[in-house]
Amino acid sequence: EGDCISEKIQKFHREVGALIWIQNAHVVRVFDFGETPHSFYLAMEYLTGLDLHNLLRFQGPLSQRRTVHLLIQICEGLQALHDKGILHQDLKPSNLFLTVTKTEYDFVKIIDFDIARGRKTQEAQDKLRGKIRLPGTPAYMSPERFEGQGDIGADIYALGVIMYRLLSGQLPFRASSVEEYRQLHSEVEVPTAPLYLAHSDLLPLVEEIILTALA
Repeated sequence: EGDCISEKIQKFHREVGALIWIQNAHVVRVFDFGETPHSFYLAMEYLTGLDLHNLLRFQGPLSQRRTVHLLIQICEGLQALHDKGILHQDLKPSNLFLTVTKTEYDFVKIIDFDIARGRKTQEAQDKLRGKIRLPGTPAYMSPERFEGQGDIGADIYALGVIMYRLLSGQLPFRASSVEEYRQLHSEVEVPTAPLYLAHSDLLPLVEEIILTALA
């Protein structure tokens, strides 16, 4: 039990220690971190607004223009994480926060790094434990993530699912179990009809970006 607790403490310091150096405007800032006798704590940037999951609930599918505007910001934040060797591993609308700045109305912040970790660290931990970990949300997971693998491409895949949902208002695949999601994401072609149902004027380049991310 003592070794397990020690490992958790080291994991906390390692992951947050990396995040604290990320200073991209589209990644929520971590100012400080530490521990008490009974828990860990983070001092993070305070945000007001709503996440993209709730935005979709209230407004439904977004316009192509707005979706691309949000996507560009998410990509900037994600690039900052990847440049530091950090995979988010659970990108989804509820982990993308929409706020307002002095100069911009739709300003995205990537949040929730509960399972974010360095790529090499993750591989070493998985090998040490002798088991496959499946961090993430099945509806947004790339095929390789279901096998306990994945790299930057897994985050890009999740981004493709997010873009698909922002434009169509629904997921490309719906399933009732992790195994069913694995099969759908691995074996079934991404349906484009829901995208055109929401946007009859869907730009070919927008469709290409989605399908490339989900390839």
